[in-house]
Amino acid sequence: MYIYNYGRTVIGKQFSKLSKMSPLEITSTLLEKTKMTQVKDLDFISVGITRSAGNGPSFARQVAVKNGYDTVESTSYNSACMTGMYAMLDSLRRGGVNLSLCVGVDSMSQAPELKLKDGRSVDHNIQDGLHCPVAAATPLQQVVNLNKKYPKSRAELDAYALRSHQRSQHGWDSGFYDYVTPVEGLVRDETVRGAASIESFAKAPVLDGEGHIACSNVTSRSDGASFALVGHLPFATLKDGTIMKPKARVVDFVMGYGEPHETVMASIPAIESLLKRNKLTLKDIDVVELSDPFAWIALEYMNRMELDERKLNMFGGTLSLGHPVASTGLRLVQNAVGALERVQGRYAIASTPAMIGVGVAALIERL
Repeated sequence: MYIYNYGRTVIGKQFSKLSKMSPLEITSTLLEKTKMTQVKDLDFISVGITRSAGNGPSFARQVAVKNGYDTVESTSYNSACMTGMYAMLDSLRRGGVNLSLCVGVDSMSQAPELKLKDGRSVDHNIQDGLHCPVAAATPLQQVVNLNKKYPKSRAELDAYALRSHQRSQHGWDSGFYDYVTPVEGLVRDETVRGAASIESFAKAPVLDGEGHIACSNVTSRSDGASFALVGHLPFATLKDGTIMKPKARVVDFVMGYGEPHETVMASIPAIESLLKRNKLTLKDIDVVELSDPFAWIALEYMNRMELDERKLNMFGGTLSLGHPVASTGLRLVQNAVGALERVQGRYAIASTPAMIGVGVAALIERL
């Protein structure tokens, strides 16, 4: 699979700048501003959304019709944190599809309260997004428990979090994120705290009983959308004569499986299987984009996999950029391609764990 183009909106904090926009409005604004609505050669549209309650049925079809693709086949996806990436990678399996538009979008701000039949009112963000019914725990609860087995101090966690925010700030200051689309007057990711310090992080509220996992080293609930234009041809010629040269190639991807109660670790078997199948080691990889909504995840992965932090999330990660869940997987791919270009490397891995002990990892080659 070849990646011809990509883009995303700025990421807004929950209940802030993008909160009044529905997922359909966020998506359509992104596609219009990036002129994706002018590409009339699509064979398939895949759309990932994890907070779909209240947005009506067949969300992918809504996106297609709203943006002028009335006769293009479309499919919706919901696979928790890997939704956006999986929506893209699933295009690999479809025969007869030369050009696909893949989208990931979520508005955590607009996720409603749900009234269950047993009388309980629950937050859609938790019930259908963050709570694992198999492990009977949220990722936060899992990380709190894992930190008891594989402890990281508050100082370690906050130090990594600060580096993540500094890298994200550098990404914006250096022009790495110039491709990002401003929305609703927001011109930079709202979640990035470039002026933060260890001292300010130390004042953040604690989320566990031991005082280690805190708001300072955990990502923010967010709103935003991403897209990728992908296909199977090394050069795509559109009906208007435009020739699209790919930015990168997806060489392979692998699903990995772990324990549901340790689902945040599920990228490890995915990455290990991907490397083994392609006869590579981490030394052959120039860039690693790993979703790290918790600083604990990044530190534990670096320890277990002997992963060089200089290769990891070079321009910030989920921790600092925010986590509009269905959008994040595609954002990882975008960062991987962009970072490869910056360092003039050959291979990158983009990976994210998801719910119920599953993870996905993709091998990306710069062209």
